Amino acid sequence: MYPAIQQYRTQTAENASPVRLVVMALDAAILACEKHDLARGTHVVSTLRDALNFDEEEAAMGFFRLYQWVLECMRHGEWEHALRVLRELRGSWAEIERRANTVHTVEPMVAISG
Repeated sequence: MYPAIQQYRTQTAENASPVRLVVMALDAAILACEKHDLARGTHVVSTLRDALNFDEEEAAMGFFRLYQWVLECMRHGEWEHALRVLRELRGSWAEIERRANTVHTVEPMVAISG
């Protein structure tokens, strides 16, 4: 890989919000599944699974089970099943990111008194 591209990717990841990092990881997992790249796909999904915060136990367990199921699908060559879940997750996280960005970029309203 070209050094400039690698530097750009590193800077993008270092400056990304946690939600953006999840979206980026899901993009990588989706690409790996589309290419039937078991090593890359399992690495990315395992990284997502291992980064779960179990302080929020119920939510974390739900994601843990989902990631485990995706890993099993990949290991058994059931790429379409894994892709369907990863794409749905990616869409949900992207919507969360969009809403968060909308909240942060809305201009404050100025009251006009007359």
